[in-house]
Amino acid sequence: TKVGLNFGFPYCHAQGIVDRDFPKANACAGVTQPVQTMGPHAAAMGVHFYTGDMFPAEYRNALFVARKGSWNRTQKYGYDVVVVMGGEGT
Repeated sequence: TKVGLNFGFPYCHAQGIVDRDFPKANACAGVTQPVQTMGPHAAAMGVHFYTGDMFPAEYRNALFVARKGSWNRTQKYGYDVVVVMGGEGT
């Protein structure tokens, strides 16, 4: 990322979803989109950049995210650990 990027808060979320409680014309124009979304009804509970050597080399500098989810959904989502792999410059 670079200084000055617009990530949309509080007007634009996820992959271009306009917040209905904070209406703004062209709310998602110029917003830097997320590298990865966490999914519906899931919340990041902890994050850790892996810099060790216990896992295969492709996981080095990846971001591990522990998620919680909703207990009352028919199709469960969350309650897991996901890995966000690095992109350019990693």
